[in-house]
Amino acid sequence: MPGFVARCADGTIIAPGNGKLLQPWIGRDEHGANAQAQADGADARCPVEDPQPLAAALAELTGSPSPPAQVLVDANGWLRRAFRTEGDASPAVVASELTLIREHPLGGSALHH
Repeated sequence: MPGFVARCADGTIIAPGNGKLLQPWIGRDEHGANAQAQADGADARCPVEDPQPLAAALAELTGSPSPPAQVLVDANGWLRRAFRTEGDASPAVVASELTLIREHPLGGSALHH
């Protein structure tokens, strides 16, 4: 998973490989790419700092000209699922995928230096 940092209003920092499942959302606005991330069990989404590199890397990883609308990242930082559109990521599908990821974690760290 490409590295990124999201800072929450309460000061919490979210990043891949931090020991929690993450749900990043990627979109576009008048300024270009934007992204938010939510840690498993958290109530709020937090803005991703400098989302353009994340959006570009996810587009490349998924072989698409645009990034997926939402991805699921496991506790070790591995990209486990990409949803092309928000419509593909219904709450039931996301919940099922999160359960599967929790039950079958990938070993090792996906963080690259």
